[in-house]
Amino acid sequence: VFNKESYWDSVLCPRADTEVDYIGTGGMIVGRGLFLREPLLENLPPEYDQVEDLYFSYAARKHGMRLFSVERKCQIINDGKDQHKRLGEYKEQAFKRLRYQGWKLLCDKK
Repeated sequence: VFNKESYWDSVLCPRADTEVDYIGTGGMIVGRGLFLREPLLENLPPEYDQVEDLYFSYAARKHGMRLFSVERKCQIINDGKDQHKRLGEYKEQAFKRLRYQGWKLLCDKK
């Protein structure tokens, strides 16, 4: 859940069954309706090629879909090979671009 205009200012682990703004692709379950409305796999804009999770969440909310957290049934083991830290600034820039393109967040309702 994003609370501010920054990718990094977010609530990391909301409780299960909470509506959220964003879900990382590694832990995402998506109905095929999103692919029918937004053919992401064929048309992912090049500027989002390493942050498809952000674009995915943006597209789902753009099409009126709601995202929810679920109870975690597994644990991700950090083996040091994750791109998370290396893409820090890239993720921040992509987040800001998507906000500019109209990504509506839950905090926008307030």
